[in-house]
Amino acid sequence: TILLWHFALPDLPLRWWMTLAALQILVSRLPLVPNKDVVFAGICVLLIGSDTRVVELTAQIASLVLVSHMLVAAGLTGQWLLQRRSEARP
Repeated sequence: TILLWHFALPDLPLRWWMTLAALQILVSRLPLVPNKDVVFAGICVLLIGSDTRVVELTAQIASLVLVSHMLVAAGLTGQWLLQRRSEARP
């Protein structure tokens, strides 16, 4: 993730990316927070400033994670359906 952030926003120093990566790990461990990506985006805005590129990048990463979860779920469901269909045939 740090490498992705660095290529998307090369003007920020590496120490910011390391700090944001550590904060993302901390936020991901918070219990009872339904949308951790929004919390992380808010922290980014507070620390770095209201640079829309940071918020856009955080939203893109969250979208990619969501799409990957949906693809894995669809693949596993498809595999389960095919296995169930093959077991049902005599």
